[in-house]
Amino acid sequence: MLERVRYTDYYRGIDVEALTDGYAYDEYSSLYLLSVGGHDGKVKAITSALVSGRRIEILSEDVINVGTGFGQKYRILSTKLPDALLHQIVTAEGFFKPSDRGGPLLARQNRPEMHGYPLEIEMAYT
Repeated sequence: MLERVRYTDYYRGIDVEALTDGYAYDEYSSLYLLSVGGHDGKVKAITSALVSGRRIEILSEDVINVGTGFGQKYRILSTKLPDALLHQIVTAEGFFKPSDRGGPLLARQNRPEMHGYPLEIEMAYT
């Protein structure tokens, strides 16, 4: 099941939406992973806003307001799709590095067998 992702900037008159099929964030609403797809311009607006420090909304059963983690650097992986569509994955460098915080990430994988509930996952590093 796909969920909508929205970036709104009322001052600049921006209100764009795209779709997500998965994301991960922590208890402080810092986003570590976002998979987003949709129209090329809308996807780029959402991911650019996110990596430049603005907050976005994930419109699930409950609206989840997430943003970038303090001091995190982000990478964007892109794949162009037919008909001017784009798929991007935004990852925080901290998603792949060990953390001394030890807290779980809250991940949502939008698959029917998950029943729409967030999963708590512990990050394990070897």
